[in-house]
Amino acid sequence: MPNDTNKSLKKIKIHFVLDPSHNSENESSSSMRECYEECVSNKLLVDWIKEPGDPEQKFSKNHIFVFENFSGDFYNKIISSTSCLVVGPYCLFTCINKSLPIPQVPTLTMAMNELIISFSCLSKEIKADLTNKVKLMGGVVNSSLLETTTHLVVGKANSPKYEKANERGMNIMTPGWINTVFTASQHSGLTSGTDYDFAKYKCPVFFQLAFSVSGYSSKKKEGFKKIIESHGGTYFGSLQYQVTDILICEKNEGDKYSAAREWGLPCVMAHWLTESVEAGYSLPFAKYTTPGASVIKCSTPTKGEMPSKFHNSDISLSMIQENSHPRSLLPPTPSTAAPTTQPLTPTPYNYALAVDSIDLALARRCEAFLDGCNIYLTGFEPNQEEKLRKMIKLGSGVRFTELEESVSHVVMGAFIPSFHKLFSSLSSRPHLVTVDWLKQSMLSKAPAQETPYLCIPAKQPTSGKGLECPSPLSKKGLQMLISPAKPRQSPVKNTKDSPAARKLLQGYLDSQHAYEATSHSEQPADDEPRPLEQNEPFKMPHQPSQQTSQSQSGGTNQSQEYFMGLMFLVLGFTEEETVEIGSAIREANGRVVVNPKTFHGIPDYVIVPFEGFATSVVPTEEIVTDIWLMECKQQSAVVDVQYYHRPASVLNCATPLVGCVITISNYVGFERDFLAKLSQLLGAGYQEEFMKRDNPKADKKASTHLVCPTRSGSKYNAAIKWGYPSVSKQWLLECAKTGSRLGEENHLTGCEEAGNGVIGTNRS
Repeated sequence: MPNDTNKSLKKIKIHFVLDPSHNSENESSSSMRECYEECVSNKLLVDWIKEPGDPEQKFSKNHIFVFENFSGDFYNKIISSTSCLVVGPYCLFTCINKSLPIPQVPTLTMAMNELIISFSCLSKEIKADLTNKVKLMGGVVNSSLLETTTHLVVGKANSPKYEKANERGMNIMTPGWINTVFTASQHSGLTSGTDYDFAKYKCPVFFQLAFSVSGYSSKKKEGFKKIIESHGGTYFGSLQYQVTDILICEKNEGDKYSAAREWGLPCVMAHWLTESVEAGYSLPFAKYTTPGASVIKCSTPTKGEMPSKFHNSDISLSMIQENSHPRSLLPPTPSTAAPTTQPLTPTPYNYALAVDSIDLALARRCEAFLDGCNIYLTGFEPNQEEKLRKMIKLGSGVRFTELEESVSHVVMGAFIPSFHKLFSSLSSRPHLVTVDWLKQSMLSKAPAQETPYLCIPAKQPTSGKGLECPSPLSKKGLQMLISPAKPRQSPVKNTKDSPAARKLLQGYLDSQHAYEATSHSEQPADDEPRPLEQNEPFKMPHQPSQQTSQSQSGGTNQSQEYFMGLMFLVLGFTEEETVEIGSAIREANGRVVVNPKTFHGIPDYVIVPFEGFATSVVPTEEIVTDIWLMECKQQSAVVDVQYYHRPASVLNCATPLVGCVITISNYVGFERDFLAKLSQLLGAGYQEEFMKRDNPKADKKASTHLVCPTRSGSKYNAAIKWGYPSVSKQWLLECAKTGSRLGEENHLTGCEEAGNGVIGTNRS
């Protein structure tokens, strides 16, 4: 066993708990006996126990309990009422042999150690079960897809997280992967979630996707069926509502095509299937959409996508057709839509009132109701936007500060003209929804159907008197998002890149420029959003260039949101310090636990003082100090946790360096600050100047040690000249680990690599 782990466990009492059905250790499993023998061979304090007869017996963090099964009254008592560590035999065996720190939360095995898992398209119950298993195997679960995420586990291929994970080259797995690793790891301590044996659980190209095909011969359909079913999908002869996910069709015609458009299903051409198989994953739909169809995210018809039988005058802006399907994204055509017998009464949309009525306390209880949603906010006042940001974070959604291709939903307040160019530049079309969609998602505890909350509703039957638009989108504002229809033209392949399409697009842009020029005299002084009164005509404000608009919408705001989606627990500081740290976290869009005593969740980070704090009862993967927080603020990003971001753990709170005077050279920034504080915590004096002798007038003492990583610099040369020891940071770190003053000879500057030392394995 490595020396470091041996030292850290020497004063720890390890109890192997006998199963209630066993009378002696000889009846225990082979894994329990082998782990026990490993502890004995390493001269650790270890024994076998049954459930203690004395219910008042006290245990501390210096006790480790090894359970074969994580169940029973004694197990529940230990994890609920003590600060002891609880592990399985394979977990402890692995930690001893690989010099890994003992996990701070109950852990059966280390099969998923160093793996960071995210989930997509899974029910709440399945996600909870898989989350528990990952943590029991030493893994980490994060609701957001981060750069550090190693695996995405999906219930279905093709989601925003799925697309992003493929872009980043992440491993995408099915739920069976976690279940199989969990079972296998309880029979072998050598099991790892990355073993080759588990590669078969990689997500198939069309995993859990349901297909239907239209417009092809029976022979070709049979070929498509084989491709789909051999890669994890399901083939249906008929198009089934709320069952079918994708329609394969070459032309924009036929009953299946009309129904798919009505239900908002993606309609793609056949080569999407073959190219997805070649790529090894389900490709985004945008490049393969059947001419005349829209991609699944589209809630706003574009010029090339508007059915030719429609004109802007056909669309009523104030109604949503009551009998339209929940997944309908486009207004039904006269040839396919049944007339509505009972017209709806228009209800004015007051987005300010909708934002005010949001209950954030309820949002906290609803958990991941926006999981998988990438959301962009537009047209809100700063205080309104802040409240919506909080709601999105509480719902595990991802808020974007720029309108990108990966955005799935745009939540709109007042219409801002500069938004038009950004929106029209997208090849995909996110759902344009009202604030009420967020509220309904919260109440449903899952992303709600978008159709009832679209800012561009479905067609309303013609009536004698036109109705004015009560939504934030005025008539002219809406015209900027929907292009006027052209006479029907024959579908052409690759419409997006055809000369006809480019000419059509240029004509549209020219008409918009002409409109901007005629409206310029009516522009307000700025672009600030405001609610439009009912019947009030929209006045076109000055529209900055696309480059200016994008730079204003990104840049500063994005750099201040580096803690988005992260939860923090602040412990061990004074009330004033806690308030200050909380403010710094919230400024970067992080969430702070308000009442640690009643908090039962799992924070992403626990912030503690430099000297540490007893956090062994808090299940978390990252315990850091305010030094890490300061560096994140300086970099405007979540920085990787280094050794100097951890709390300083000195064995037995010893001060072995009393009488030493330490000076530091060639270490800079936050690392230098950490080493200076650690020197003082170990009892040494610290000063910036490297002194040969005492100088009482300057209140300086003769230095005894120089801490320096390289054999260079004036201070290092002086140390060599004066015969004073020059050591690396590792000397300080080892003194802290052992609680004693170590000899300098093994840590002289240049005699060892300046690695990333870690102070102890116990973070408490």
